[in-house]
Amino acid sequence: MKKIIFTILFILLILLTWNTKIYAEDIKLEKVDYTESYLKWLELPENERKQYYQPVMTPINLSKTENITTYSLFNAKLAISLQDEFDLRDVIKVEVKNQMNTNACWAFSANSILETNLELMENETLDFSEKHMNYATARSSFINGEINEIGFSREASDGGNPYISMAYYTRGQGPILESEMPYTNDKNNIDISEIYGKEVVKQVRSYEIFPSIVKSIENGNITYTNGGTGNNLITYSENQVQSIRNKIKEHIKQYGAVSAFTSDVNFNSYYNTSTHAYYCDDKNISMNHQVTIIGWDDNYAIDNFNTNNRPANPGAYIVLNSWGESFGDNGIYYISYDDVLVEVYPIGIRETSDVEYDNIYQHDIYGGNSYFLISMKNDIYGANVFERDVSKNEMISQIGILIPEETRLEIFVNPNDGEISEAKLEKVTQISEKLPPGYHTIDLDMPIKLTGNKFAVVIHALDSNKVFVETDDDAFYKYAKSERGESFIGISLDLWADLKDYSSIKESNTNLCIKAFTIKDEENVTSNIYEVEGRYIYKIPSNTTVKELLDNINIKNGEAKIYEEEKQLSNSTKIKTGNTLEVGNDKYYLAVAGDINKDGNVNVIDLARLKLHLINMNKLSGIDLKAGDINGDRNINIVDLSRIKLIILNINL
Repeated sequence: MKKIIFTILFILLILLTWNTKIYAEDIKLEKVDYTESYLKWLELPENERKQYYQPVMTPINLSKTENITTYSLFNAKLAISLQDEFDLRDVIKVEVKNQMNTNACWAFSANSILETNLELMENETLDFSEKHMNYATARSSFINGEINEIGFSREASDGGNPYISMAYYTRGQGPILESEMPYTNDKNNIDISEIYGKEVVKQVRSYEIFPSIVKSIENGNITYTNGGTGNNLITYSENQVQSIRNKIKEHIKQYGAVSAFTSDVNFNSYYNTSTHAYYCDDKNISMNHQVTIIGWDDNYAIDNFNTNNRPANPGAYIVLNSWGESFGDNGIYYISYDDVLVEVYPIGIRETSDVEYDNIYQHDIYGGNSYFLISMKNDIYGANVFERDVSKNEMISQIGILIPEETRLEIFVNPNDGEISEAKLEKVTQISEKLPPGYHTIDLDMPIKLTGNKFAVVIHALDSNKVFVETDDDAFYKYAKSERGESFIGISLDLWADLKDYSSIKESNTNLCIKAFTIKDEENVTSNIYEVEGRYIYKIPSNTTVKELLDNINIKNGEAKIYEEEKQLSNSTKIKTGNTLEVGNDKYYLAVAGDINKDGNVNVIDLARLKLHLINMNKLSGIDLKAGDINGDRNINIVDLSRIKLIILNINL
């Protein structure tokens, strides 16, 4: 019997290795239930929806790996660093702006969290254009009937939400400086040319989506949930609420302000004009105003709130409004922790930089607004295949990914064609620490040269079975487009299904939220002796000295120097795999043929690593892969194995 079972398992293993595609029904892909607030918003008449802010479709949940015990430990650690009161205005300059008679508060809030991040992290004071964000994301708010083909299903006179502003940033359309397109107090149509040709001055590399805390208040008792419905409804404990709150506070202190929702419906009923304190306990109130949390006061007294409408607990967020300095305390007011909206869909920017790319490849021009999960697994693979202009010399330098829950990531690339199979995919980097829910730009260990008219990017989420998608099954996102062969879901590097094969997606337009950022390959370094591919120089014989290498390369512009980490090497030093050649601002990575373990020698350890790669036991990646490609044919096979043996035996090739 054991022999029969072993035979069956062996046959199944062979079948799995033979088949590189599966049918969609073989993977049970489920759509996460909508949020309660989104369902309520859908019930509004279409003309009323435009007066409110569209809630996100699906909720961000607490990490599935965390429990009450870990929350308590987390709180204990944060208690050391988080004071009872904190105000960004005590650390940086926080500008108070005025949206005047427009509905663009969502754009003001987004730019405020970006501006405070730059001020806090980079000591850089910039003022970004809200008008450009508002019109660049609108569809037809332009004279002569012009259409913005990448506009959302909204007009400049409508509201928005945080995901629209984050999509504007991450798709490479903004931000631009306020001086490039100053704000005006109107909702008039403009010439469409005004939104084009502007200089994008910063790259938003990362933002975090915090779990929502949705409150239901009955007779003074508060119930906390994530706002989900059906199987996706989660009820939070007091400890869990405090943990989320602490994460928001820690973000404000470390990275800058956080965007939040509130309402101006019956505003004066919930607002104390003398103390500038606000608290709303109506769970059915509509979200129609976006503000910015810049601090907190845990001891903010209950007595500060309206006599007839006071929270059960002390404490409030310090909130920046966009109604000018004449409102509140010079533009600032205080919203109770118990307020029903203030902790719904908070978002904060974690990392920015100067623009570090030349081109973006993306299928999710509108950004993520929903996500799917595979119930049969604890991890998930996602792949996007992109077409490119082969007349351009490009290298992938960064990958952008939107994730719905904490996870570690592996990233693979096939730079030569659009095939997604383990044999064609090269592992380019791994993120060993869990990234928080939200968007992240990941630098590759080294830029990868694109060689074909198609290329593929694959992500493997090790701790999550969910993927963010852009789908047209949503009011603001109705113009999203997708085609067969663009986005795939997988359960391994060789088992994939096209998103278009799923019955729930066939009639819709749905793509994964995976972007590829490229830089120009200027080909500043060439050689008649070594292989030069992108930023790799490989097929360098063992025992090659620095002088010998420099004598055998051609530099178009600049002076070449060779380094081991930060130490410049002398001419007589022997090259090791992992050394770098620097020419101006360009860095090239050197690979000595056979020196896989980077010690400058070729020995049995390198031979063993090559063998493990060939039997799929421990795949080589990056510079190690180039060191294993001894004959420089861009493949590792039995020929390379034979050649490394000859090198070890000191037999000339």
